[in-house]
Amino acid sequence: MKLKLLVVSLFLSQLLVTNAADSAGPITVAFGQHCERLLINTIHAAHKEIQAAIYEFTKKDIAEALIERAEHGVKVTIKIDAQTAEYKSTAELITRLQQAKITVLRIKMPPEAKMHNKFIVIDGRWVLTGSYNWTKLATDENWENLIAIESPALAADYAGEWERIKSER
Repeated sequence: MKLKLLVVSLFLSQLLVTNAADSAGPITVAFGQHCERLLINTIHAAHKEIQAAIYEFTKKDIAEALIERAEHGVKVTIKIDAQTAEYKSTAELITRLQQAKITVLRIKMPPEAKMHNKFIVIDGRWVLTGSYNWTKLATDENWENLIAIESPALAADYAGEWERIKSER
């Protein structure tokens, strides 16, 4: 019984407790092909900073939206799974992003592990998260979802998690 209680206690201590829902503003949800439009529209609203953690990224329209914001002085930093960053189409996109002075950090994971996050924090105010990878397949073929939540408290939680994402944990 003590071991079971210890395991439950350890599990619960790893959970993040937040009151972010208490301060949530508008919430928008998108499915399927509408995910890309929600993401791009919210990126276009950025004024200061964009922090993204994405597993796969091949959509040029999303890259162009990020580049446009960077050209207007928004600090854009992307963390991407190092293995998916090696795909030819992704590598070409990363080169284009870096040419636009966007920082792209490749997150190296142990064998068989993935940096599988799919979220973006915008201006410390908006969080977009869901199953949606930034790919043509995800946009055109998959069953996907993306939710945008305006909440500085939730954005702070996600920004904290974004900061924790490092190579080879």
